[in-house]
Amino acid sequence: MPYDERVVAEGIVPTRPSSLHDLMNAVVWAGFPQSKRLVHAQQLRLLRTSADRSKRSREHDTIAMLDEGGVLFTGAADAPQAVVVFGHAILEHVLTSDDPVFGLGVPLERVDRPLGELDRELAGMLETPGRFVSHRSFPRVRVGG
Repeated sequence: MPYDERVVAEGIVPTRPSSLHDLMNAVVWAGFPQSKRLVHAQQLRLLRTSADRSKRSREHDTIAMLDEGGVLFTGAADAPQAVVVFGHAILEHVLTSDDPVFGLGVPLERVDRPLGELDRELAGMLETPGRFVSHRSFPRVRVGG
């Protein structure tokens, strides 16, 4: 069963032994279960409705970029006041490198609140049609380094 289908249908987050990437994905799932489920439901929907399954649409790319490299932030994108990392690939990078990495910035009024509240807000954004259609609608936000 394809990854997104298994996640959506069975609620299982597949992990590989000794994979830091998969561990970071599980950590994000623990903090953002609603948003992660919606990310994978949207990816599955986009895959199923694609005319050419060998290529991702701009919307599918944007959702994938959020999943791998999403950064919730307050303030200006070039000098954020606070960040909460949603993208599991960014978490992996921060743990394994001193180099900075840039993520898909999702601006919020506040990130200094319980993860459950952030999860509900991001899930609401994901449920808004047209909200994550193009990564060009989101600033790059630096994390680490």
